[in-house]
Amino acid sequence: MAPRKNNAAKIITNTVIGAWFGGATTALLRPKILGSEPTNRVDIGGLCNGLLAGLVAVTGNCDAIEPWAAMIIGSSGAIMYMVGCKVIEKIELDDPCEACCVHGWGGFTGVIMTAFFHNEFGVFYGAPGSGNFLGY
Repeated sequence: MAPRKNNAAKIITNTVIGAWFGGATTALLRPKILGSEPTNRVDIGGLCNGLLAGLVAVTGNCDAIEPWAAMIIGSSGAIMYMVGCKVIEKIELDDPCEACCVHGWGGFTGVIMTAFFHNEFGVFYGAPGSGNFLGY
């Protein structure tokens, strides 16, 4: 099987999908993960940071993943951003705009997810013709 060709349209699509799923995940799960009282309003600051966390997680690997993986990676980046907010709050560090959580935790998630979803050498794909689960 030949390596998959990744063009600009696919890269743009993956980036937008990752951001969208990061924002949607944050809008839906932020009250549950952070333990705040649910209301009928969306936290716009949290939504924007969730979009950014999805972008940070998917940007490093957007040329080497499929669109369905961008959904998972964007959502995972947003979840890890919210977990990071909870940890930062618990250890009482001052990060008012949550930049550490967005870029640190979201970026870490993107790096780890690349090992699983890379469309040539990822755990779920393996090297072409090798039949090995880890791709080597």
